[in-house]
Amino acid sequence: LKVQQIAKSSIIEHLPDPDGIAAALVAIEPETGEVLAMVGGRNFSKSQFNLAVQGQRQSGSAFKPFVLAAALEQGISPRMTYDSRPVAIPANGEFWGVQNYAGVYLGKGVNLKEATIISDNSVYAQLTVHAGPQNVANTANKLGITSKLNPFFAIGLGVEAVNPLEMARAYSTFANAGVRIDGRVFGNEPRAVIAVERSNGEWETNDVRKKRAMQRNDAVTVTAILQDVVRTGTGKRARLSNRSIAGKTGTTELYGDAWF
Repeated sequence: LKVQQIAKSSIIEHLPDPDGIAAALVAIEPETGEVLAMVGGRNFSKSQFNLAVQGQRQSGSAFKPFVLAAALEQGISPRMTYDSRPVAIPANGEFWGVQNYAGVYLGKGVNLKEATIISDNSVYAQLTVHAGPQNVANTANKLGITSKLNPFFAIGLGVEAVNPLEMARAYSTFANAGVRIDGRVFGNEPRAVIAVERSNGEWETNDVRKKRAMQRNDAVTVTAILQDVVRTGTGKRARLSNRSIAGKTGTTELYGDAWF
């Protein structure tokens, strides 16, 4: 309950207008999969819509770590380089044009670590083609994304709708060295329920079930790069002086959604 109160007060502190921007927050313990806190809106008596679970939204660049994970899984090195430039990718007889935010490009020879730190759309569009959009979708599903994902080339830039709860769970798999936590009773779901009491009075515990979703070394590599995102990249405002933070920002068109 203490963690839940901190979560609620954090949102109120930064978004005090009750009629202003809506926000959701989810906190998961990576080693146990337990949902420690979940804020799905400001006032349940006014709105029973839970943004954390029912809020299917585009994640933008917050989806890029799943592309990176899919690439590492195929043996693509984080030192692999691409040219940061406007690109046109052929898709179903048409061309998908990709540009970076504000039209800023780093030029030739940008490696995947650098591209993640600055959230380079051009490089990640090319990486999605290289790794394969279906492989990206499969990797995201293995890590904990349960929403239906279409294997479009734009999946790598976060156009497929997901919710904050499954995003937090998938990121917790990175933090848990590539091991996804399921529950014995409900399977591939967040462990929001610890135990169930049956009608006959017997208790059934939703014990931890560990599922290896990606190789340990690959998960550690993703986490290390996401630490650099916070240290020197787009996530610098999330830095804390007393602990190490790994994370990724994500914004959608016209800032319709903003993620961390």
